[in-house]
Amino acid sequence: TVFALGGGAGPASAGASSNQPLKLKADGVHSCETIDAGSLKRRARDGNVRAQFMLAKLFQHGLCVERDQVAALGWFRRAADEGHVEATFQAAMQLINSADGEETAITYLHKAAEGGHLMAQHVLGLALLSPEATIASRHQGLYWLGSAASSGSGFTALSLGMLHERGLRGVPKNVCLAMDWYEAGVLIGDSDSKHHYKRLAAIVGDDC
Repeated sequence: TVFALGGGAGPASAGASSNQPLKLKADGVHSCETIDAGSLKRRARDGNVRAQFMLAKLFQHGLCVERDQVAALGWFRRAADEGHVEATFQAAMQLINSADGEETAITYLHKAAEGGHLMAQHVLGLALLSPEATIASRHQGLYWLGSAASSGSGFTALSLGMLHERGLRGVPKNVCLAMDWYEAGVLIGDSDSKHHYKRLAAIVGDDC
């Protein structure tokens, strides 16, 4: 759907015991094979930002340690406070649906968005859009969505097309702007944007 936040499959090794070593690749956790989880914890406590992020991922998915969302959020926030952009986004997503965490989540989303995180820009843009939002908030929301789409997010271009075509979330209905965003999605390579561009073009013809 337009407003789905996405997400990947969880690690295949969830539930592994905490004394197994951990194999890391880039910023992803793959399996408990080569790096000792105890060492990772020590480095995280000593202030190693990447170790803090990786430890948060372990707790988030229950890989090599017992699953613990509270601990995951704590380590994401520690890494976020040191400027780790992906940790900042992950902290926001942990907080955004909590009863008292929405305001903090928006703060983290702003930080990640300003750091160039496309999904943070997408989620922040949608969070700032609503029929009850101020004009300034809607302008900011459209700015961040436009930033993500202009930086190569075909999914966001598709979302902007649907927002304008249907007049959703307080966005004024404008089929010509919808066509423009669907076309942008096509140029990025988004297949759903191509479908909607052809569909809408058949309806509006040369009116846009």
